[in-house]
Amino acid sequence: MYAANEWLNDIRSNQIHSILRGVGSFSIVCQIIQGMMDLIRLPIQQYQKDRRIIRGLQRGANSFTLNTVMAILELTNKVVGSIQVGRNLCCLINESKVSNYCDLNYPDKNQLVSSLI
Repeated sequence: MYAANEWLNDIRSNQIHSILRGVGSFSIVCQIIQGMMDLIRLPIQQYQKDRRIIRGLQRGANSFTLNTVMAILELTNKVVGSIQVGRNLCCLINESKVSNYCDLNYPDKNQLVSSLI
């Protein structure tokens, strides 16, 4: 029982952020929160280090911008991928009705289905 409690305490203190980052769209939220934290934390650290708050503001703004842009790009990538999967499913289901709009280069339906998985 002691080992299990110690293991859970280690997960809570050292590993939970890594586990949550890997869960679906939660990584996007983590990136934005990390950027906002850097926007506040880096100027404070820089000021405590050598009293150069402007340098800290530059580093914080740079980190915030980078994290936010990366999160937006990741979100855009997921949305475009979802649209593509939906389009492929529509083409598979309504093959005869929308054949003019579905120029998928799949010789058979099995290959189309395997591309969706």
